[in-house]
Amino acid sequence: QARTTKFNKKRKTNWFGPWHQDRIVAVPDKIHDEGWQNWRRKGMAYYGEAPERVLANTVIFRFHLSEANEDNGCTYVLPGTSEHGRLSHSAMQPYTENNDGVPCNGKPGDCWITRPLALHRSLRSTSPVERRILHLEFCSEPLPDGISWAG
Repeated sequence: QARTTKFNKKRKTNWFGPWHQDRIVAVPDKIHDEGWQNWRRKGMAYYGEAPERVLANTVIFRFHLSEANEDNGCTYVLPGTSEHGRLSHSAMQPYTENNDGVPCNGKPGDCWITRPLALHRSLRSTSPVERRILHLEFCSEPLPDGISWAG
């Protein structure tokens, strides 16, 4: 299973992403199986939190299409946090309090490999330079009922 997302942070689309885990997946239909929760529909897909068994078997490749640095809103990660499983907001606090994380700076062509349960965030850009990322997720855990990823 695979999913692709392109991020382009620039003046008109300049967001802040607080500390979080990538637990939401997009599928064409709701999955009525143990561990899937918090469904919402957006466009042609359903978005829901995947069970930990799916997230533990997922790897993310983030390819830098342009330079990423602290000025243009690069991602910050807290190494080792993917080993703690799915964390509630309050359970994240001991890891994120007084910890800025490690900036994931990169040049075009660089690749950052991570897991969806690694705590990460993204600050707003203070630069006119775009930060473009191609985000690829691969999962070895088959989805139930022959459902495949959307997007």
